[in-house]
Amino acid sequence: DLTPDPAHLGAVRIGREEWHAETTDRSHLPSGTRVEVVQIEGTRAVVRPLGEAG
Repeated sequence: DLTPDPAHLGAVRIGREEWHAETTDRSHLPSGTRVEVVQIEGTRAVVRPLGEAG
């Protein structure tokens, strides 16, 4: 669930691990949205919804 908080972070599951995450445009995504990881920055994944052009 990528619910924004003051730092614009949510969480995604990648394999069996849970990562801190944010979307490329810092928008909210509902829980269960399938995403593509476009970048890893330290311990944070930057994602966008699957099928969104980048």
